[in-house]
Amino acid sequence: MRTAMKLFLTLGLFFCLSHLAFAKSEAEIRQWIEDTIGQRHPTDTPDSWRALGSSAPSIIISMYEGNSHIFQRLRLLGGLAWFDDPQATQFLKQQADGSSDDVIRNAAIKSIGSSQGAKEEDYISKFLSNPDAQTRFIAADTLKRLNDPKANQVVEKYLSEEKQTWISQRLKEQTPVLTQPLKVVGSSEDALNSNFAGTWRGFWVYPLEAKIGMQSDAVMLKLRLEQALEANGELSVEAPLPLKDKRRAYDLKHTRGRSAHLSGELVEKALTGTKEPTPFEADLVQEKGNFLLHVKTPKNSGVLTLRRDP
Repeated sequence: MRTAMKLFLTLGLFFCLSHLAFAKSEAEIRQWIEDTIGQRHPTDTPDSWRALGSSAPSIIISMYEGNSHIFQRLRLLGGLAWFDDPQATQFLKQQADGSSDDVIRNAAIKSIGSSQGAKEEDYISKFLSNPDAQTRFIAADTLKRLNDPKANQVVEKYLSEEKQTWISQRLKEQTPVLTQPLKVVGSSEDALNSNFAGTWRGFWVYPLEAKIGMQSDAVMLKLRLEQALEANGELSVEAPLPLKDKRRAYDLKHTRGRSAHLSGELVEKALTGTKEPTPFEADLVQEKGNFLLHVKTPKNSGVLTLRRDP
């Protein structure tokens, strides 16, 4: 009996010493995280984050609070997704509830879903009524990925009430179809309709390359009429995912039209200036008292639906 107890204590001491020998110091953990979130083409995995140990969540949170770089902050929130840790969960909820930045809020919601699963189903569900359409989509998509019967019922009920058709299309992995406008805004002359001018906001929806699913980018378009048949402007894009090209901007070039129809090219404001332009076609429509732009970008099978600011 004494021999067995000695053997047990010896083995226990061996495993404890082995753990201490291979455990990373705080400096080593910070260095690994800094190197990882700085990668332009990330290669980290959930297991590589978990291998940092139980002290990692508090270090990640500390690094997040001392970092103002949006892409790196998103990577840190993504790192917290792999720790089933009360402190990490509470911090992610603080970001989801308190951040005015929809990209941060959405990343926090996704991380809560990854780390907590169905345990936080009710919490995630509350974002289905968020005024931001992209946040509603992220919440519904996160619930869908839980593969939980109750969560699936919540998503089905939500979709029966959601007015934004692109959300349903993305969740069902459908290619968006541009429906016929209810009422085309015409003009008694050949000149471009004056209602084209202004600031427009909405979403650019298109299939992801080499992946399943759709991408939906929030966009803002500023349009100015130059002559009777010509216009110019700028289109700014903010993707919802933590991509290295999260923010993009385009100039509208060779933009001409008549009445309620407009066509031209989107030329990206890239530093290299080598990217090919993206042709577009736009129709001015009016639905339920709102001026809308229905825009197609055939090059990437994309559709933009924009509403003009009052």
